[in-house]
Amino acid sequence: MQINRTVVRCVLAFGTLMVVTGLLILAKTCLIAGIVLLILGLTVVVISGGLSIIAKAQRRKIKQAKKASQNGMPPMSTAV
Repeated sequence: MQINRTVVRCVLAFGTLMVVTGLLILAKTCLIAGIVLLILGLTVVVISGGLSIIAKAQRRKIKQAKKASQNGMPPMSTAV
């Protein structure tokens, strides 16, 4: 499955929203719920960073395969 930039941005936005909501809950009402939401949000943000790295590697492989096919080389596998 190819991961595009839109997926990475959506996951990052969702994680950021969770972090902000966790901070608001932490400041206003419940300590435990705020901390849990904050930890979950940070986890999602870290996962989006990993997805970004995977997406970059996929794009790099596809570019290399296109360049090799233009030079007359046999096509390489584009799987990461």
